[in-house]
Amino acid sequence: MQLPCIATDHAGIPEVLNFGRRGILVRQRGIEQIANKMEELINNKEKRINLGLRSREYLKKEFNLDRQIYKLSEIYHNLISKKL
Repeated sequence: MQLPCIATDHAGIPEVLNFGRRGILVRQRGIEQIANKMEELINNKEKRINLGLRSREYLKKEFNLDRQIYKLSEIYHNLISKKL
């Protein structure tokens, strides 16, 4: 949807957001921090648009159907090769 993302620093999320390049990272349960970042995005149109654009481009490249099918086929191929 080309919207900026605010997410918590849990599991693999920091890598997907590229440590702030494709979204805003806050600590888990950081309610006040989330509210502050939401206000920051409301008041900074350029940042809001840029984060949304970078996120969209990354997702189109990394999570499209062809790429996911390829990754899955590689996993199956490796599993089958190990059993033979």
